[in-house]
Amino acid sequence: RILEYLSQPSGRHLFQIRSSFERYLLLGILLNPGGHIELFLPPGPQRQARWDLVLCGDQPHSRRLAFHYNVANMTQGFMACVFLLTKRHGMEMPPDVIQFDPEFYHLLYPMMPSAQCTDNFLFSFLFNISNFTTSSTP
Repeated sequence: RILEYLSQPSGRHLFQIRSSFERYLLLGILLNPGGHIELFLPPGPQRQARWDLVLCGDQPHSRRLAFHYNVANMTQGFMACVFLLTKRHGMEMPPDVIQFDPEFYHLLYPMMPSAQCTDNFLFSFLFNISNFTTSSTP
């Protein structure tokens, strides 16, 4: 579903796929100030996977604020990244992404009330991949 969204006009307006492997996906953010979203799916069933959202700015990497959240699955992690990105730019969340999990969408505002972020932050959304198979890739 995620890759399907990324191939649609609304997905191509926000992101560009920079790298895509079996257990890794790198999306460039096309809106200023730029940045990227990365999906890491580590090998081994007992490790946590994560989506990382990074916005570019003037601060060195070591000076970024880091926030970590647990989500139920890969889709919720992607939704949280899109939520923060669109909120940061004063945009509405794309309806196609909301439809991935409408109930989770309504939890995003109370989950991340400080979503009015500045540049130079890292948000990580962690999820369990114990039931992950390669057919579950984005």
